[in-house]
Amino acid sequence: MPQFGAEYFKLSPEMLCVINLRGEFHDLNPSWEKTLGWPIHELRFTSFFTLVHPDDLDIFIAEFSKLTKFDGYVTSGFECRFRHKETGYRWLQWSASPIKEENQIFCIVRDITISKRESLILMETQEVSRVGSWEIDLATNELFWSKMTHQIHETDYETYQPMLDDGLKFFSEDTHKKMEKFVEKLLQFGESYDLELPFITAKGKKSWVRCVARAAMRDGVVLRVFGTIEDVSQRLREKSRYETIIESGNYGTWDWDLDSNTVVFNDRFCSMIGLDVNAVKHELATWDFYTHPADKIQTYIDIQEHLDGKTPYYRNVHRMKHVDGHWVWILDQGRVVEYREGKPVRFSGTHTDITYLKELEEERVRLNDRFKLVLEATKFGVWDWEITTNKLVWDDQMFEIFGVKRTEFSNNYHDWINSIIPEDLEKATSALQASVENESIDFDTDFRIRHVDGGIRYIGAKGYVQRDSGGKPIRVTGINWDITNKVEQDKLFATIINNIPIMMIFFKRAGKIEWVNPQCSENLGWTLDDLETLTDLSTKCFATPEEQESAYRFLSESRAGWHEFDIVKKNGGVAHTVWTNVKLGNGNIISIGQDIGEKRRQDELIKDQQARMISSAKLSSLGEMASGIAHEINNPLAIIKGKAYHILKKLESGEVNVEFLSKEISKIEQNSLRIVKIIKGLRTFSRHGEGDPFQVVTFKSLLDDVLELCYERFKYQGVLLKTSGDLDAELLCQETQLAQVLLNLINNAYDAVSNFTEPWVEVKVQKSEEIVRISVTDSGHGISAEIAEKIMQPFFTTKEVGVGTGLGLSISKGIVEMHNGKFYLDQNCPNTSFIIELPVKK
Repeated sequence: MPQFGAEYFKLSPEMLCVINLRGEFHDLNPSWEKTLGWPIHELRFTSFFTLVHPDDLDIFIAEFSKLTKFDGYVTSGFECRFRHKETGYRWLQWSASPIKEENQIFCIVRDITISKRESLILMETQEVSRVGSWEIDLATNELFWSKMTHQIHETDYETYQPMLDDGLKFFSEDTHKKMEKFVEKLLQFGESYDLELPFITAKGKKSWVRCVARAAMRDGVVLRVFGTIEDVSQRLREKSRYETIIESGNYGTWDWDLDSNTVVFNDRFCSMIGLDVNAVKHELATWDFYTHPADKIQTYIDIQEHLDGKTPYYRNVHRMKHVDGHWVWILDQGRVVEYREGKPVRFSGTHTDITYLKELEEERVRLNDRFKLVLEATKFGVWDWEITTNKLVWDDQMFEIFGVKRTEFSNNYHDWINSIIPEDLEKATSALQASVENESIDFDTDFRIRHVDGGIRYIGAKGYVQRDSGGKPIRVTGINWDITNKVEQDKLFATIINNIPIMMIFFKRAGKIEWVNPQCSENLGWTLDDLETLTDLSTKCFATPEEQESAYRFLSESRAGWHEFDIVKKNGGVAHTVWTNVKLGNGNIISIGQDIGEKRRQDELIKDQQARMISSAKLSSLGEMASGIAHEINNPLAIIKGKAYHILKKLESGEVNVEFLSKEISKIEQNSLRIVKIIKGLRTFSRHGEGDPFQVVTFKSLLDDVLELCYERFKYQGVLLKTSGDLDAELLCQETQLAQVLLNLINNAYDAVSNFTEPWVEVKVQKSEEIVRISVTDSGHGISAEIAEKIMQPFFTTKEVGVGTGLGLSISKGIVEMHNGKFYLDQNCPNTSFIIELPVKK
């Protein structure tokens, strides 16, 4: 027996060990090294506490302490994580028994890492997918619910013990009866089910669940039933929302009743081919009539395959004839959405106009054909080598380049090897192998072959290595071309470089410039003789030491990305340019540049035109207020005139006294100041203001300037103008610009309600910690969704022709966004309300 025990200890596939009371390994069997990677001699007399995962150490020490009391306590099934020598931690399950006579503890240890991870993954999967599981053992009538199943039922996992009939009591009475029939068939015959039903949780919450059940059987007898339960309320809500989006979006929809062959088309479906949804016949014959005859057969085949259950959904691309005669390409997709007695009875789907995409596809095919023509014209041969099988595929041009007949080619990598002259074989194969083994190395080489005509040919070769998701090389695709006539190739290259409409400078890593192309010399005037090094280029082409240093670093460090530089031309002028660098495999660099001076001029012209439009919009706004402003000025002028006349009369009669003169002149001064304010406001609003500095102003002072220009207009038309909220809120802004926005909104509000009964306009300010919210609301009844969608577009206006420019709201939006704010129409307000949100001054 001792010998048998020693052999068992040595050969057992389980990890066995003896631990002393200090927590050190006294003896271990070889399975420890196989499982955890630690050699036995490293673990012997090592404290196992140092190998336990820090998060498990306290509970491990507590368990060890119980064993060392020698009071009959035995550990069985204790789990913790133990450190592997190379790869992190492993889950171990311990069974331990103390041996009091020897003051030692004998342990049997199992590696449960895989099962533990699978269990954790299963629990996490249920948590992520929100799908609960359940099981009934019919031999014991025990019912088990997972934690997620309890969550869906809103029952407590720790205290609630589900009974066999609990699965049904959470459904309404009608659903309960329906479920009983399915459960009965499941238990008796093993018939599975997959249902979506209304559901009421233990806490009374109403929802929808998907119930799936399966049976495990033997010899026709059901032994165990199991399944899942999933809360699908959100999905059903999303499905309803999705159907709404489909119906209101840019998709054509169809709903086909298979029994009656009636098909309900939506408006978008009909408009795709120019039909009127109210006049069209909603039947299959309508679709059939407009579908292209050449596409119809395959379309019906695809439909039938889906109806027969051969495909999970129906998808087909076909043409339909528009009423004006042209053909529209349609992506037709759908699926059966209702079955009756196992037969499909309702089939629904969408139509998407993909004419544009088909045109792009046709263009791609044309480009591919052109590419083939280019390959033929340039005599490039294309090859493809599958690394794992050594299969090599050549196109026709490759056979012509190598002088090999297709019948003599075995489609093997060694055919290529055998074609290379022995002296060049190592060079070619080494270059290919280097590109395969190192992602940073491209296959780019040349070699010689002996042609069938007996002559020697020089062959250029380039290739691209394709790799799988793990980075393993799987194939190499590339080109070969005959470079024997290298001079002609150089001429071809020179022709391309000399005629390409971009500037190019080629220089070596050390900084010596090799060449500049004609476009560069033409644009800048500098030639290769003028620019021999990067130092020459930076000192001659850039005006200041700072610009010279910046340009030198950009070039010498071969920085990628486009960077703008103002370059001094040889004739003293300045070229506005943009440059990038391309670093070649040999370390040399090509700098590529473009002259963007014309683009800058165009941008400045556009900016000037935008400024003119803004100015026009401002003047238009002032023009619309002209009569109101006239009243604003005429009223104080009338008062001034009257007071002056009164003073003259008093002077003529000799009845003048100082108190009377002081009082009358004071009124003349007040009305004069009012005219000055109005004129100041007009001058302010008529200037651009885009370049004004940002400054802190109170909203009240801003509003007062605006109201000076429109007060009389509101007064004479009987429009009530109200202000409310935190009018003393401070804003960091360009005062003229923001005043323009406010004036636009108040004028628009006035125009909208001036003919209403009891019209009003309210300006309200609300301030929070982050934003100042300004609303301009009028007594109008809001703006329709159709107009609201377009109202911010430039030149869109609802006013009569000649009354509005259509730029006010567009310009206002741009000004507010320039202030890092938001400008929008509040569609939740029952009245018409525009909102300005600006960040609070920090």
